[in-house]
Amino acid sequence: WFWLDHGEDALGTEKCISPKPNAYWAGDTHLGWEYRLEKAKEFDYVFACQKDAVEKYKKEGIEAYWIPHAGDPYAYDYGAIEEVKGDPFILYNPDKRIAQMKKHDVCFIGFSNCEERCERLDILFKAVPNFYYAAGRFFTATSKVYAQSKLVFNTSIRNDINMRCFEAMC
Repeated sequence: WFWLDHGEDALGTEKCISPKPNAYWAGDTHLGWEYRLEKAKEFDYVFACQKDAVEKYKKEGIEAYWIPHAGDPYAYDYGAIEEVKGDPFILYNPDKRIAQMKKHDVCFIGFSNCEERCERLDILFKAVPNFYYAAGRFFTATSKVYAQSKLVFNTSIRNDINMRCFEAMC
């Protein structure tokens, strides 16, 4: 049995009753640490996507392993996209037989929930006239915006390698 922490479950405090052996993959351990620590105590195997969390778990007597985020390009497929005449800012999707210009110079998808991130975004808003910002976009919606952008800006909350790194590359 495998429990995948997707962030929103940190709102609940219910006990997990599951068959043995079981495993827990803790995401966003830099947010809601106490909840994730208590949840980890219920499992036989604990994995964390933030590397520093592995050491924190071990200090608490919980054997933990690092499994970082990753991305599967097929999960973020926006069609077979190619450059047109060597121009990386024009897309061609042979499935739809269309060419399109990139819509955004720079994009950022995420929440403005920390001071350092807000400061960096403010600099970009002022410097880049065609800047796309959205919160709460996932999967296909994210991949479409990334495919329509010349550059993807990412800044994590606590210097971790977050999922957006992999989404942008996919």
